[in-house]
Amino acid sequence: MDEKSKIALWIGVFYDGRPGHEKQTQGILDSLSKRIPIFTTEFIIERKSMINEAVNWLLYFLIPQRSLDKQEQKFDLLIGTGSRTHIPMLELKKKYGIPVITAMSPSPLLLNRFDLCFVPVHDGLSDRTNVCQTIGPPNVSTVGDHHDSDKGLILIGGIDEKSHYWNSDILKKQLLNLFNDPTVRQWTVASSPRTPKQTCEMVEIVAGNNQNVSFFPFETTEKGWIEQQYNLNKYIWVTADSMSMVYEALSAGCHVGLLPVKWRKEKSKFRRSENFLIDQGYVIAFDAWISDKGKKWPSKGGLNEADRCAQEIIKRFI
Repeated sequence: MDEKSKIALWIGVFYDGRPGHEKQTQGILDSLSKRIPIFTTEFIIERKSMINEAVNWLLYFLIPQRSLDKQEQKFDLLIGTGSRTHIPMLELKKKYGIPVITAMSPSPLLLNRFDLCFVPVHDGLSDRTNVCQTIGPPNVSTVGDHHDSDKGLILIGGIDEKSHYWNSDILKKQLLNLFNDPTVRQWTVASSPRTPKQTCEMVEIVAGNNQNVSFFPFETTEKGWIEQQYNLNKYIWVTADSMSMVYEALSAGCHVGLLPVKWRKEKSKFRRSENFLIDQGYVIAFDAWISDKGKKWPSKGGLNEADRCAQEIIKRFI
């Protein structure tokens, strides 16, 4: 008897409206559905004022655990990513005893209350019985079979005052180097919600001066566009501040390069993630690519952390 014929799961899925968090959760659900039948009910957790959030936390910790009523609860599991989803899920666990899963490192005050946390290695969280470390966050990307070796994709991040310094002039020099790569005949460049207007204007001018470059501002792309591009382009370059897209491109089976940024803290999780990926041979750094004339690319295959998470859920809860 295979796994699919054994059991079906009814899962309460909690979303906070942030695309990155939704992809992490959805990637796990997609992989689970390939192994066993699942039924889902979705909950959208709206942003609240800081006062309301604080009240919810206080109520959660101050109100004693209610008596468990297994006949009343209908979910086998609860899953959600994003701190806004955590208290609502844990409230249901307190009332009904439903196992709760998140694909991130939660607040230290809540960590032990989760049944399973999928935490990226770069978060630096020590091993625990309810923590499963992943190589980056799970996502919805899967290895494609249409990668064109003549095509390359460049994904540009942007300003984040907490993590790094942004420099459009340095990025321009990096782009011009890439556009001169004879291996790639057609480049697609895309911005992100964090990309400053000045950078977008620079990229638009540079793209206009190169016939083999097309620029797609973030606002002009539809949902799912980026996943389509992962499947079409063999070579993906990502500014190092956009780590979620780095892991998506790796999961899609692409050759991935990192365009460096200047980190504000050398020991930040972003810097750790960058070093880990380079040291382990998952990606190539821009300087290494330049010095090797673009011939040296990582040899490791694509990631599939969403499937590994799904296997862990089945192992622990079925």
